[in-house]
Amino acid sequence: MTRFRYFFVVVVLLSRVTSLLLRYVPRFHEWSLFVDLGCALIVVVFGLSALIMRRWNAFATFSLLLVVLIVSWFAEFAYHLNNVCGPGYHIIQSDADAIEVAKARYWQANYGSHGIPGYVDEKPGSVDFGQTDNCCTVTRSRTATGVIVWEVGLDGETMGEPKTRHVSAFVPLSNCGVVFRDESRIFAAPKRDPTRPNVN
Repeated sequence: MTRFRYFFVVVVLLSRVTSLLLRYVPRFHEWSLFVDLGCALIVVVFGLSALIMRRWNAFATFSLLLVVLIVSWFAEFAYHLNNVCGPGYHIIQSDADAIEVAKARYWQANYGSHGIPGYVDEKPGSVDFGQTDNCCTVTRSRTATGVIVWEVGLDGETMGEPKTRHVSAFVPLSNCGVVFRDESRIFAAPKRDPTRPNVN
Protein backbone atom coordinates (compact mmCIF):
# COMPACT_ATOMS: atom_id res chain seq x y z
CA MET A 1 0.00 0.00 0.00
CA THR A 2 2.91 2.35 0.80
CA ARG A 3 4.50 1.88 -2.63
CA PHE A 4 1.13 2.37 -4.31
CA ARG A 5 0.58 5.54 -2.33
CA TYR A 6 3.89 7.02 -3.47
CA PHE A 7 3.17 5.99 -7.04
CA PHE A 8 -0.26 7.59 -6.80
CA VAL A 9 1.21 10.85 -5.49
CA VAL A 10 3.67 10.98 -8.38
CA VAL A 11 0.92 10.31 -10.93
CA VAL A 12 -1.30 13.07 -9.52
CA LEU A 13 1.53 15.61 -9.47
CA LEU A 14 2.60 14.69 -13.02
CA SER A 15 -1.02 15.01 -14.16
CA ARG A 16 -1.18 18.49 -12.69
CA VAL A 17 2.01 19.50 -14.53
CA THR A 18 0.61 18.00 -17.73
CA SER A 19 -2.55 20.05 -17.31
CA LEU A 20 -0.53 23.27 -16.99
CA LEU A 21 1.48 22.44 -20.11
CA LEU A 22 -1.64 21.64 -22.13
CA ARG A 23 -2.94 25.17 -21.53
CA TYR A 24 -0.18 26.49 -23.76
CA VAL A 25 -0.81 24.05 -26.60
CA PRO A 26 -3.65 25.46 -28.76
CA ARG A 27 -4.60 22.08 -30.18
CA PHE A 28 -5.01 20.44 -26.76
CA HIS A 29 -6.00 23.49 -24.70
CA GLU A 30 -9.44 22.10 -23.79
CA TRP A 31 -7.95 18.85 -22.52
CA SER A 32 -6.39 20.60 -19.52
CA LEU A 33 -9.81 20.95 -17.88
CA PHE A 34 -10.53 17.24 -18.26
CA VAL A 35 -7.13 16.34 -16.78
CA ASP A 36 -7.79 18.63 -13.80
CA LEU A 37 -11.24 17.19 -13.18
CA GLY A 38 -9.93 13.62 -13.55
CA CYS A 39 -7.15 14.36 -11.07
CA ALA A 40 -9.56 15.76 -8.48
CA LEU A 41 -12.01 12.89 -8.96
CA ILE A 42 -9.33 10.25 -8.50
CA VAL A 43 -8.03 11.92 -5.33
CA VAL A 44 -11.54 12.15 -3.86
CA VAL A 45 -12.39 8.52 -4.71
CA PHE A 46 -9.19 7.11 -3.25
CA GLY A 47 -9.46 9.40 -0.24
CA LEU A 48 -12.96 8.11 0.52
CA SER A 49 -11.79 4.53 -0.07
CA ALA A 50 -8.95 4.98 2.41
CA LEU A 51 -11.37 6.49 4.92
CA ILE A 52 -13.80 3.59 4.56
CA MET A 53 -10.98 1.06 4.90
CA ARG A 54 -9.61 3.06 7.87
CA ARG A 55 -6.20 3.50 6.31
CA TRP A 56 -5.48 6.77 8.01
CA ASN A 57 -2.01 7.33 6.55
CA ALA A 58 -3.36 6.89 3.04
CA PHE A 59 -6.32 9.13 3.80
CA ALA A 60 -4.01 11.85 5.13
CA THR A 61 -1.91 11.62 1.96
CA PHE A 62 -4.93 11.87 -0.33
CA SER A 63 -6.37 14.75 1.71
CA LEU A 64 -3.09 16.63 1.45
CA LEU A 65 -3.03 16.06 -2.29
CA LEU A 66 -6.56 17.42 -2.61
CA VAL A 67 -5.59 20.53 -0.65
CA VAL A 68 -2.53 21.01 -2.87
CA LEU A 69 -4.69 20.70 -6.00
CA ILE A 70 -7.24 23.23 -4.75
CA VAL A 71 -4.57 25.73 -3.69
CA SER A 72 -2.77 25.36 -7.03
CA TRP A 73 -6.03 25.98 -8.92
CA PHE A 74 -6.62 29.20 -7.00
CA ALA A 75 -2.99 30.29 -7.46
CA GLU A 76 -3.14 29.58 -11.18
CA PHE A 77 -6.44 31.47 -11.52
CA ALA A 78 -5.07 34.50 -9.67
CA TYR A 79 -1.81 34.51 -11.64
CA HIS A 80 -3.64 34.23 -14.95
CA LEU A 81 -6.09 37.02 -14.11
CA ASN A 82 -3.37 39.30 -12.72
CA ASN A 83 -0.62 38.81 -15.28
CA VAL A 84 -1.93 37.35 -18.55
CA CYS A 85 -3.54 40.20 -20.48
CA GLY A 86 -5.45 39.83 -23.74
CA PRO A 87 -5.09 41.97 -26.89
CA GLY A 88 -5.71 45.65 -26.18
CA TYR A 89 -5.10 45.26 -22.44
CA HIS A 90 -2.05 45.83 -20.26
CA ILE A 91 -1.04 45.44 -16.63
CA ILE A 92 -2.06 48.54 -14.66
CA GLN A 93 1.05 50.29 -13.36
CA SER A 94 -0.30 53.05 -11.09
CA ASP A 95 -3.37 54.87 -9.76
CA ALA A 96 -3.21 57.32 -12.67
CA ASP A 97 -3.05 54.42 -15.12
CA ALA A 98 -6.10 52.81 -13.47
CA ILE A 99 -8.02 56.08 -13.79
CA GLU A 100 -7.22 56.39 -17.49
CA VAL A 101 -8.30 52.79 -18.11
CA ALA A 102 -11.55 53.36 -16.18
CA LYS A 103 -12.26 56.53 -18.17
CA ALA A 104 -11.85 54.59 -21.40
CA ARG A 105 -14.09 51.70 -20.28
CA TYR A 106 -16.67 53.33 -17.99
CA TRP A 107 -19.38 52.61 -20.59
CA GLN A 108 -19.04 48.88 -19.79
CA ALA A 109 -20.41 49.47 -16.29
CA ASN A 110 -24.01 48.55 -15.43
CA TYR A 111 -26.34 51.52 -15.70
CA GLY A 112 -28.59 52.40 -12.76
CA SER A 113 -31.85 54.25 -13.44
CA HIS A 114 -32.37 57.55 -11.59
CA GLY A 115 -36.17 57.18 -11.71
CA ILE A 116 -36.86 60.90 -12.17
CA PRO A 117 -39.74 61.50 -14.62
CA GLY A 118 -39.32 64.04 -17.39
CA TYR A 119 -35.57 63.54 -17.78
CA VAL A 120 -33.55 61.31 -20.07
CA ASP A 121 -32.87 58.00 -18.33
CA GLU A 122 -30.25 56.06 -20.24
CA LYS A 123 -26.55 55.30 -20.04
CA PRO A 124 -24.54 58.37 -21.06
CA GLY A 125 -22.69 58.14 -24.33
CA SER A 126 -20.02 60.78 -23.79
CA VAL A 127 -18.75 62.02 -20.44
CA ASP A 128 -16.23 64.68 -19.40
CA PHE A 129 -14.59 63.49 -16.20
CA GLY A 130 -12.50 66.65 -15.85
CA GLN A 131 -9.12 66.60 -14.23
CA THR A 132 -7.68 63.50 -12.54
CA ASP A 133 -7.04 65.37 -9.28
CA ASN A 134 -10.67 66.26 -8.55
CA CYS A 135 -12.78 63.69 -10.34
CA CYS A 136 -11.46 60.34 -9.34
CA THR A 137 -10.60 57.98 -6.52
CA VAL A 138 -8.63 54.74 -6.68
CA THR A 139 -8.36 51.84 -4.25
CA ARG A 140 -6.15 48.84 -4.89
CA SER A 141 -6.95 45.63 -3.01
CA ARG A 142 -6.41 41.90 -3.23
CA THR A 143 -9.09 39.26 -2.74
CA ALA A 144 -8.73 36.18 -0.53
CA THR A 145 -7.77 34.18 -3.63
CA GLY A 146 -5.00 36.61 -4.61
CA VAL A 147 -6.80 38.49 -7.38
CA ILE A 148 -5.79 42.16 -7.62
CA VAL A 149 -8.74 44.58 -7.92
CA TRP A 150 -8.53 48.29 -8.78
CA GLU A 151 -11.69 50.09 -7.66
CA VAL A 152 -12.03 53.41 -9.49
CA GLY A 153 -14.64 56.06 -8.71
CA LEU A 154 -15.36 58.67 -11.38
CA ASP A 155 -17.39 61.89 -11.33
CA GLY A 156 -18.18 64.02 -14.36
CA GLU A 157 -20.81 65.52 -16.65
CA THR A 158 -22.40 64.39 -19.87
CA MET A 159 -21.46 66.07 -23.14
CA GLY A 160 -23.65 66.68 -26.18
CA GLU A 161 -27.00 66.34 -24.40
CA PRO A 162 -29.68 69.08 -24.31
CA LYS A 163 -29.61 69.00 -20.52
CA THR A 164 -26.35 68.18 -18.81
CA ARG A 165 -26.43 65.28 -16.35
CA HIS A 166 -24.10 64.54 -13.47
CA VAL A 167 -22.37 61.19 -13.92
CA SER A 168 -21.06 59.01 -11.12
CA ALA A 169 -19.36 55.72 -11.95
CA PHE A 170 -17.84 52.88 -9.96
CA VAL A 171 -15.54 50.82 -12.17
CA PRO A 172 -13.74 47.83 -10.59
CA LEU A 173 -10.90 46.56 -12.78
CA SER A 174 -8.68 43.51 -12.86
CA ASN A 175 -4.93 44.02 -12.87
CA CYS A 176 -5.13 43.82 -16.66
CA GLY A 177 -7.84 46.49 -16.86
CA VAL A 178 -10.80 44.20 -17.46
CA VAL A 179 -14.04 45.61 -16.01
CA PHE A 180 -15.81 43.39 -13.46
CA ARG A 181 -19.26 44.10 -14.88
CA ASP A 182 -21.31 42.46 -12.12
CA GLU A 183 -19.85 44.80 -9.47
CA SER A 184 -19.70 47.93 -11.66
CA ARG A 185 -22.23 50.78 -11.56
CA ILE A 186 -22.81 54.03 -13.42
CA PHE A 187 -25.46 56.65 -12.67
CA ALA A 188 -26.42 59.75 -14.64
CA ALA A 189 -28.88 62.05 -12.86
CA PRO A 190 -30.07 65.55 -13.87
CA LYS A 191 -28.01 68.39 -12.45
CA ARG A 192 -29.82 70.54 -9.89
CA ASP A 193 -30.14 74.19 -10.80
CA PRO A 194 -28.30 76.09 -8.01
CA THR A 195 -30.48 79.16 -8.62
CA ARG A 196 -33.66 77.20 -8.01
CA PRO A 197 -34.69 76.91 -4.35
CA ASN A 198 -35.22 73.49 -2.80
CA VAL A 199 -38.84 72.42 -2.47
CA ASN A 200 -39.58 70.13 0.46
